[in-house]
Amino acid sequence: MSLSNCTLDESTVTTRLAAIDQDVVRVTKASKFTSQVWNGTSSINGATAEQVLASVSIPSGGKAYLVKDVDANHFITFQYYKPEVSGFVAMTQEEADTYGAAEKNTVIDNAAVAAIVETVLNPS
Repeated sequence: MSLSNCTLDESTVTTRLAAIDQDVVRVTKASKFTSQVWNGTSSINGATAEQVLASVSIPSGGKAYLVKDVDANHFITFQYYKPEVSGFVAMTQEEADTYGAAEKNTVIDNAAVAAIVETVLNPS
C-alpha cells in the first residue's frame, strides 16, 4: 500500500474514517491471530523442533512464544528471549505467555490499521 499518489483531501479522509467502525475492524482482526508458548517439540512452519533448536540458541531453561496467522496457518513470530532486554535473556513460561499476548495485540493493531487505511483509500 502506497500513499505517494494519494490525492484525498482532509474532509474526504475524515468522512471515510467516520463511516468505519474501527472497533469492529479490530475485533475481526483479533480473531485471525493467536499466541502460544512453544512446547519445544512441535514443528514451526514446516521445520521440525530439532531443526528449530539447532538454528537458535534458546537460553537454558527458557521458553519461546509464537504468534500465528490463523487464516494462513502460519507462524509469523517466534521469540525465544526477552524482547525488551539487551542480550539473549531467557523467558519463564509466564513471561513468554505475557510477551506473546502483547506481541499478538501489536500484530492485531497493525492489521487493523492497515485494513482501515485500505478502506479509506479504496472504499467499496
